[in-house]
Amino acid sequence: MTHFSKLGWFAAATMVVPMPVTAMDTLADENDAVIAALDNAIDAATARDVFNTPETELAVWERLYTRARGADHPADLMARAALGYGIALYYSERYEEAEARVDEARTLAATLGQAADPWRYRLLSYASLVAGERGKQDQSKAFAEEARASAKTLYGEDSAEMGLALNATALTHWIAGDLPAARDAMCHAADLAEAHLPASDYMVSNNMFSCAVAESMVSDDDDKVIEYLARASAFALANLPADHSRMGYIFNSHTNMMGRLGRHGEVEALSRKAINLYADAGLGDTLVVLNVHSTLSGSLLAQGKLEQALDVALALIEKAERRSALSSPGLIPQAHGNAAQAYIGMGKLREAADHLREAIRLYQTEKSEMLGMATSQMRAALVLQKLGEREQAAEYFASALETGADPGKLPDLRRPSFDLFRAQYLVRDGRPQAAWAVAEPMARAQAERFLSLSAKRSELVALQGTLAPAMAETAYIALLNDKPDEAFHFAQLALLSELALADLQSGMRLSNDRPELAALVGDLRQAERKSLGFQKQLREMGAQEQQDRLAQEEEANQAHIQQLKSRIARDWPQYTALLTPRIASLDEVTAALRPGEMMALPIALGDRMVSVLIDRDGLDWAETDIPAASLRADVRSLRQAYDFSAADTDLADQFPIEASRHLHDALFPPALAPKHKAANRVFMPASGAFATIPVASLLTRDFDRSLEPRDWPWLLADKSVQVRVSLSDNKETPPERRAEMRFFGIGNPATGAVSAPAFADTESRPGLSDLFRGTPDARALADLPALPETGEELREIARALGEDRGMVLTGGNATEAAVRKADLSAYDVLAFATHGLVSGEINGLIEPALVLTPIEGDGSENDGLLTASEIAALQIDADWVILSACNTGAGDSASSPSYSGLARAFRQAGARSLLLSHWRVRDDVASRLTVATVRNAARGMDRAEALRQAQIELMRDPDLPEAANPAVWAPFVLIDD
Repeated sequence: MTHFSKLGWFAAATMVVPMPVTAMDTLADENDAVIAALDNAIDAATARDVFNTPETELAVWERLYTRARGADHPADLMARAALGYGIALYYSERYEEAEARVDEARTLAATLGQAADPWRYRLLSYASLVAGERGKQDQSKAFAEEARASAKTLYGEDSAEMGLALNATALTHWIAGDLPAARDAMCHAADLAEAHLPASDYMVSNNMFSCAVAESMVSDDDDKVIEYLARASAFALANLPADHSRMGYIFNSHTNMMGRLGRHGEVEALSRKAINLYADAGLGDTLVVLNVHSTLSGSLLAQGKLEQALDVALALIEKAERRSALSSPGLIPQAHGNAAQAYIGMGKLREAADHLREAIRLYQTEKSEMLGMATSQMRAALVLQKLGEREQAAEYFASALETGADPGKLPDLRRPSFDLFRAQYLVRDGRPQAAWAVAEPMARAQAERFLSLSAKRSELVALQGTLAPAMAETAYIALLNDKPDEAFHFAQLALLSELALADLQSGMRLSNDRPELAALVGDLRQAERKSLGFQKQLREMGAQEQQDRLAQEEEANQAHIQQLKSRIARDWPQYTALLTPRIASLDEVTAALRPGEMMALPIALGDRMVSVLIDRDGLDWAETDIPAASLRADVRSLRQAYDFSAADTDLADQFPIEASRHLHDALFPPALAPKHKAANRVFMPASGAFATIPVASLLTRDFDRSLEPRDWPWLLADKSVQVRVSLSDNKETPPERRAEMRFFGIGNPATGAVSAPAFADTESRPGLSDLFRGTPDARALADLPALPETGEELREIARALGEDRGMVLTGGNATEAAVRKADLSAYDVLAFATHGLVSGEINGLIEPALVLTPIEGDGSENDGLLTASEIAALQIDADWVILSACNTGAGDSASSPSYSGLARAFRQAGARSLLLSHWRVRDDVASRLTVATVRNAARGMDRAEALRQAQIELMRDPDLPEAANPAVWAPFVLIDD
């Protein structure tokens, strides 16, 4: 029956006209049919997935609601139609209209009595959710309590219906600021949904994801958060359609969380695998696919893979412009911004300027992402300033300041980055004093948060991403303002390495393992959040009386904060020491340096290199007009040279002599020659522009290239180099303790002992475990060459330290199980003599790993790959960890920041000093260098000099002429506390 005929029937039915009985029966039958059809349509729509296409579902429910109101239909039918329409409005974020429809449904339900009981819990749950979004906290809480009571009465505590009511309860806790209670309610709802709903029901994946988000807001256990997110992503991928909008949202949130924790190599690997899965599903360039490309571009930028990041960003722009109707606001301008960042890093400023202009135009057209527009305007101002287009640069700078002046458009979290750009512009505009006025408070506030006892791990990683450039720029501005003490302070903060971050993460783990400490840290966080609320209210309140009252409350709260900090420092000194690495004063460092010792702090800015050298006489500095892109190019040339065949001794035509000389003069400028030429020992930071190369392999001056390579002017000839995690002291383990060290060595794994079928079939389509952990290619692992000399190497190290105090495991005994079984905290020196792998080096490996002997059929815990995450979970109390393997100093992947992979993991596990390699090491050479270094150290040399002498001895061995190549003698680097 059409809408018109129903209206005609209704008009006729209201007239007082006698009708035959048979006609009345016919109309009644027709009315029953209409009601039944509408009833079935409402049931079918209720069962549909409102999450996936809310616009479509809204249109469906609008038609059903109109039909239900178009005749004298039963109240039950009209109530369910109003509720369904209200829910669809809720998911379309039209909350005021949603509230009206849900209220209408409640009014109708009140007339139904027990007839509404089967769906009353649902009505009350959404009434609570809508009231919460409308800011009606008391109503929201009351409705949630009624919803739980209704679900319990009819369906019981252990039911999917109770899960929906708990969703509403979680929101009420969230609004009230009780995040732990919100987390508990949401995670309970997730468990109930998984237990009682079909796996294909979108609410299961949604609740899992919401549980993970709530956990991320509460917990310091980021590994637990990642586990929750991975579970939600895996479940969504397995059970929702590949193009489901919620599935893409969950997956992107999972990878974004890993990015927040600095796990960019894993983000890249997962994003690439997701793109392949979406391609297999034939999704094309849908929004979910475009978003994953955006995530991939960001992860590549974070890893310094500029060319790859640029390729992905440009492809994303092309795809999104073709399918602009599917693009979310800000997606295309953000892609232009990513392309600009890549071009800036590559030194191609003209291309960067073009993309920034387009990003700004699109942000203005879309009227979206004011934060993105402000950032793009600031970047454009800096780029155009460097290109000499100062007038337009000034216009963009003024526009950015206007946008950034509105706190609503520029959240506090992003203010430091904005102020950094502002200071950079001012100092390059010839206004160093104005730049200092902006940079100094920004840098101090950021450093205070970074070194806070209450900072979360994800906060530390996020802060570290902006900390280094902000502190470096502030140090440079301090130097220009003749403030050497402040410059040294901020230079130390700029050079806090990822190894120092590992110490901070160890502190986080300590708080997770100690409930009393975790409670204190939680109280401190809550008090600090309360302080931020007071400060916000004080800024917004006009009445003096109210301001005075709030000021008193804030004063009392600040006293409570100080009491908590004092108690944590008193009762948990180890946590305090890990979370607040000491920043030394310039006077302390100069007094601690001995004659001939020098500290070199390279500060690479975008457009120049600043070298700070410190000895007993104080601080001197010089700047060189070397853009960061040129510096990276020289570093890349040198790294590529180390991959040349060691059998070819004719280095004059192969080795990048000019790049090596440029790097030496950037680190040790000719203007500071009297200072650096007098030094015979150099302390270097474990981060910065020179962290990926052995400084000892730099060439110090021009020379006759016909000389034998062993006689070239390597820095090694007159200086030992020691990399330091902390610049605040230069103490080393005293010789008397070194003589007592206990030794644990493991190596020479039997990689070919397990047949490939014991592992996953790597040629099959990737499964969920492959997507979220990585299933290494068993054949690649089995094909790794044997390392026969490593067994004797470990025994030689044990003899040098005192054989009766050591344990050496090789061959079939060199397993992950043996590592876990050993009490590693009882050993002072650990040595791993095996293959070291970076992410992606073998198929399916998504994090760095050391190769051990696999145990057939024993699962991933004994698959022969001791990964970085597994290493970080070990309990180590070692003065020295020796990683006699390839690439142990590399990052999470070959192009990641140095020391950020295995080294970071060992630091997090408790290691204090590390001897590790920058690149692939020959088996025989690794043995000679490590044994000689340990032997020299056991005889009383400091470790830096012990390594230097071992390298010189190797280089000058007449029986090994290729050893004069730094690819052979220079791979190892010493890192100390």
